[in-house]
This record gives sequence, C-alpha cells and structure tokens, in this order.
Amino acid sequence: MDRSSIAVTALRLFAVSCMVCLVGCANWKATPDLKDSLRTIGSDPQQSHVTSQKRFVVEVDFVHLPLFVEANDPLVESWQWVDETSIEPKIRQRMFANGIRVGRVTDYDRFRGLLTNESVGGDVVDTFLRQASIATEVASGKKQYPMRYGRRYELPVRNPTEGQHVMLLQLDGETVGRTLPNAQYLFAMTARPSSNAQQIELNLQPEVQYGDSRQKFVSSDTALRIDTRRESWAIEQLEMNLTLQEGDTIVFAPTMPLKGLAKQMLSSPGPDQQPQQTIILLRVAQVPTAVDQM
Repeated sequence: MDRSSIAVTALRLFAVSCMVCLVGCANWKATPDLKDSLRTIGSDPQQSHVTSQKRFVVEVDFVHLPLFVEANDPLVESWQWVDETSIEPKIRQRMFANGIRVGRVTDYDRFRGLLTNESVGGDVVDTFLRQASIATEVASGKKQYPMRYGRRYELPVRNPTEGQHVMLLQLDGETVGRTLPNAQYLFAMTARPSSNAQQIELNLQPEVQYGDSRQKFVSSDTALRIDTRRESWAIEQLEMNLTLQEGDTIVFAPTMPLKGLAKQMLSSPGPDQQPQQTIILLRVAQVPTAVDQM
C-alpha cells in the first residue's frame, strides 16, 4: 500500500472517530436521568411544578389523631366550623350510619388549627416516618392532584390489607357484607365544569379495590390499549356530587366510637402501634378561569 492510500485510510478513520465522539456527546447531553424524565413528564400527579393553569388542583391533607372517648373528644368544638347541611341529607345520613362524618369547612384556619393542636406526630422520629410513608398503613401528609375535566382520578386512603378482609356496610337499614382479598380503600374523583365558571362539579365515590391485577383490552376511537387493574367494589350509595369553588374544603372524619366503613377506612395503628384515626381534608386549591382554559 502506497503512502497516499495510507493517508486516505488514516483520514477516514479519524473522521469516523470524530463522528462517533460527537454522536456520543450529543446523546449524553440530551438524555436526562430516567427519574428526572418521568418527573418532568408529570407521571406523578402530586408534582406541583407540572401544574398548569388550565388544570384545576385538588389538595388533600391527611391528619392523624389519637382515638378519643366520645365523651372526652376535644374535636367536638371544631365541628362548629363545619357546615354539614351542605351535603345531601340522604348521603350524609348514609355516611354517618357507616361511621363517617362529612361536611364543608366554613373557617379553614380555625378548623385546621384545632386539628393541629391535637394531631399525632410531635416526636421527630414519628414525623420522619410518617413523611416517609413507612410507619403507617394510612396515607400521610399533604398531596396535590392536578386534574383534568372528565378524567377519573384515584385517591388511595390506605395501603392494601393483606389476606382476606371482611367489609360490612350499613345501607338504608340493611347490613351488606363481602369478604375481599387484599382490600384497598380509596376515593374515586371525577370533575366536570359547572354552569358557573368559578365553580366545578366534583364527584366523589368511596371504592374498594381487591384481588390480583388483571389485564383487559380497552378500545377507544383511536386505538386498542391494555388496561391493568384490580377488581373493585364501587359504593354507589355513598356517591357525592359537590359544587365547589376555589378555596372550598370538604372534611371526612370518623365518628366515635369507630364503626363500619370508617373503622376499616379511617383508622390504623400508628408508628408506636397505638390506634389512631385519620381525618381527610379535601380542598379545591385552583380552579382555571375561562381565559386559562382557552
């Protein structure tokens, strides 16, 4: 091979090497960490920085309190800041029959302040464990759910209970029961626009998911996709349709003594294995204006 051929071959090898380096560098710069990529896309509905002004936002606060004897319950005073009559009477009575008290908070700061005074978790270790969600079976802390109209969202209240689980409900004077494997309690949430641009129509329905996950084929106008989910028992008799505006807060709390659905859904052992109750504050943090939705 003469010198000119060797020179041409060397130049070609050098050019190929440069191209490989450039492509490699470009890929390295353009590929973020997988965790960061998922967070940017917004696969986690609780990431507040992906919130758009075109979405409305529901903020959920889980407050853990010790169990009180009914006669000595210091939270009795707090209910003067809650309007229970804003909930449809039939639904409110059914909820109460299953051990759940529900209403619209009229003075959030006063009500939340009373809960803070009695809340569990003053110990630093307990607080850390709650925030890490490893010390209790029930959801903890404050979470945000950016939502779109017409889409279903799930609000898990506690982790699945392993093994067979007996669930009893009181519905219009009758006791209804089922034995469910690996039961998990949640609220299904769906929102729709209201005739008033400053309000939303929020549908809330208690639900229990159970059993093993199964794959189903779901068809739509554009494609056929695989949907993986567990069996569910939607408690339609406790379904609520609420008209809410920005700043409105709905509270769910167990009655004392614990009974029915509340005993299974809103109570669990705390970090110290002592029984505790959970109060859920569901607040409409943001309602998109007509301009935002354009």
